[in-house]
Amino acid sequence: MQKALSLSLSPSSKTFITIVKSGFEFTSETLGYEQEYRVLLDKGGIFDQSHWEKIWLKGKDAVDYLQRMTTVNFKTLAVHGVSLGAFLTGRGHVVALGYFVRETDGVSIWVGHGQRGICLEHIEKFHFAESFEVADDPSESSLWAICSPTEVTSLNEYVHWKDAKEPKLVWVSVPKDGLSVFWESLVGAGKLELLGQRLFDFLRISSGFATLGAEISADEIILETGLDEAVARNKGCYPGQEVVERIYTYGSVNRKLFCVKLKGDLSQLDANPLRVEEDGKVLGSLVSWMPHPTQEGVGLGLMYIQKAFWSKGASTVNGVNLIWQES
Repeated sequence: MQKALSLSLSPSSKTFITIVKSGFEFTSETLGYEQEYRVLLDKGGIFDQSHWEKIWLKGKDAVDYLQRMTTVNFKTLAVHGVSLGAFLTGRGHVVALGYFVRETDGVSIWVGHGQRGICLEHIEKFHFAESFEVADDPSESSLWAICSPTEVTSLNEYVHWKDAKEPKLVWVSVPKDGLSVFWESLVGAGKLELLGQRLFDFLRISSGFATLGAEISADEIILETGLDEAVARNKGCYPGQEVVERIYTYGSVNRKLFCVKLKGDLSQLDANPLRVEEDGKVLGSLVSWMPHPTQEGVGLGLMYIQKAFWSKGASTVNGVNLIWQES
């Protein structure tokens, strides 16, 4: 079983609550859900995201290949630049979703836990005469996320970028041989507190950031997920572009993902996904939610809502009120 890197780096006085998912042990809580939220608001926190997986495409044709195969526009992405992007099927469905980092000799791609194999299989399927290789990460980097009320200036020596949905959240790629220095300069020095995945998911959901395997399945079209930031317009052909441009041209998708506020007895909510109906018609599907750390009977969730109900703004399921705003 794989473990998050923070488990071996954290002070021994901490008591961690861990969860296991798909063979990876996540740090679910470090101080307790409510206390972690208060610490985050007070001085900020760091989240171990070492379950993210890295792919390295190296060689003279790597950038051209990815220009033709992904939603990222590499013609406008400078060296060391970072872009959220995706590999799609011809029908616009999401194969893999992640951050693409332009390197001096290729591109590195960070994808969520469990996506690496699928992504490599997809790359190989469409890789013919192009000159590039899928290489190992020479630095064996790990990924971290920092949320701080003040700017963390010590990040300048690392590859880092702001979250596509939440500007207060910064992602940082840290080489393995520099991990101890990185850790001591932030957590060891008392500038930030290590916080758990449960709070990170609350922040992620509150900003409307869907992840593949949780809120996004192989059935979703990329523009249904609310991640328009992952799609570069007018960049040239790539699998799924025809579908994407047709949707932009003729209006919108028939359903899309909304961030919804939940109010009521949250214990009445069944396991996700939860079908929501209105007058005998399917309104949508609640695919994930988290309770608010400090507000009793309040939570935030992500929900696919059918177009006919976007402007309605509210509904009820199992006695729990669901409230959203049309963007």
